[in-house]
Amino acid sequence: MRNNLVTLIAQSDPLILEVGQRFFESHRLPKHVKQVRKIIRDLARLYIAVDEIQDEEEEGGTCIESSQMVKDLTDCIDPLKFDIVAKALQALAGYDAKTGAVKVASVSGRYSNPLKICADVLLSNAYQSKTLLESDKNAIKEKMQKWLHVLRFEWQYKIGSICETSRKINVASKEEVIPLDEDIRKLSLQVESLYPVTIEMLKKEKSATNFVALCRLIIVDIILLCRRRPTEVCHATLLAYSKVVFQDEKEANADYLTDADKKVGGLLKIF
Repeated sequence: MRNNLVTLIAQSDPLILEVGQRFFESHRLPKHVKQVRKIIRDLARLYIAVDEIQDEEEEGGTCIESSQMVKDLTDCIDPLKFDIVAKALQALAGYDAKTGAVKVASVSGRYSNPLKICADVLLSNAYQSKTLLESDKNAIKEKMQKWLHVLRFEWQYKIGSICETSRKINVASKEEVIPLDEDIRKLSLQVESLYPVTIEMLKKEKSATNFVALCRLIIVDIILLCRRRPTEVCHATLLAYSKVVFQDEKEANADYLTDADKKVGGLLKIF
């Protein structure tokens, strides 16, 4: 039921949709679609958490004026409402006031930048509006500047520090899990057995599918041999190789190369 509500809010709140659109426009690769979806769902969860706290305060007897009611995410981007937003973020992080610990330390990193983008979007829309009066634009500008100031200053005390402390404790107390030698050996043998078949398929048909299959095997080998995280390997490049100076090696090998070898070598960029 809650997931349905998150989806409904994410698909209907104008500011959430616009933040997602702006982010996707600057990150157009297919792999970023999932990240955009995650951002808009996170913002929807924040609005729901703020709304729940607001309902609890009303049930507790706190009188909230209609002008101060939060009706959408835009209403949350207000320096006067930062306290309730901070409470909502602490609730999403699973903050325990007694111990000072949080269950989800990633909340700080996930929400810090999107909340800044929300203010930038609202300010940009105001500047580009052809119907707003100049006084209204100045009022929105002042409001967003105050929001960004409060967000930057108060964040470290109410969100950032408690999440960072819990993150460090979790890292320090996390049990180091090392794969068994036998498991590494079995996986290496399995990968090695797939190379001949994959290479043969690539020889028969030089297609993108077969090339990707070979690349995946190589990536697994790099992970096994270098003990690197999969994300680090996927984003790795051969820049270091391209910066190597081959001048001495070229001169040393010059005497052993035929004229035909030198001609072919001159056509290759790496030489």
